[in-house]
Order: sequence, then structure tokens, then C-alpha cells
Amino acid sequence: MLAAVGLWFAAASPDGRDAFYFAVAIEFVIWGAINALFAVLGMREITRLNALARPARDEALLIKGLSLRRLLRFNHGLNVLWLSIGIALLVWGYRVWSASLVGHGVGVLLQAILLSVLDFAFAKALRPRGNSATTIPPTAT
Repeated sequence: MLAAVGLWFAAASPDGRDAFYFAVAIEFVIWGAINALFAVLGMREITRLNALARPARDEALLIKGLSLRRLLRFNHGLNVLWLSIGIALLVWGYRVWSASLVGHGVGVLLQAILLSVLDFAFAKALRPRGNSATTIPPTAT
């Protein structure tokens, strides 16, 4: 949706700012495709887990929750990297006066900020509450 708006602005802009809007839109399209791929893979995994019997499903979900928390911690580091790259693109674009580089910088920065917010929200939702164990309970034999 945002990519479509950016492309529309790029097409409608008569004054050279079109390179900026086009670059932002390209970043939105690229990141949107990556996020859509992750969503499809996640939905396939949920479907697979839901097909399991109850005790096995509960154990698998606990394992997935633990690995998801580790993944979110790793993603935090990647988000810092994306923020740095976005800032570098912005600075470089302003220094060489390139609307396209500035647009890519803005697109990367916006995506990194949104990913940081989402990762933080997911990590908070996955945080253990009370006395809940974070280890995998032994299975009944």
C-alpha cells in the first residue's frame, strides 16, 4: 500500500523529487516482499503445529516460543544495523545531493523503526509471566 502511494507520488511529481519517492517506494516493495515471505512461512508452520496432537503441540509451541525470543534478540542487532545503513544512506545522499540515495535512506530508516517496534512488542508478549517455566517440561511416558 505504502509502495503504491510512493510510486504514485513519484509519477505525479513534476519537480525532480520523483527520484526520492521512487526510491522510498522501492524500499517499501522490497521489504514488503520479504515480510510477506516470512508471514507465509510462519502461517505454514502454524498450520503444521496445529495438526499435532495436544501434548506434542504444547511442547512444540514452547520450543518455538523459546527460539522466537532468541530470534527477536538477534533481530534487535539487525535493526540497529538497518538503522545505521539508513542513516549512512541519508548522509551520503545529502553530501552528494542525490534524491535517490536520500529516498533509499528514508525507506530503510522507516522500515528499521517499524521492525524495531514490532520486534519489541513481540518480545514483550513472549516474556514469561509470573512463575512460568522457560524450560521445556519432561514429556510423560
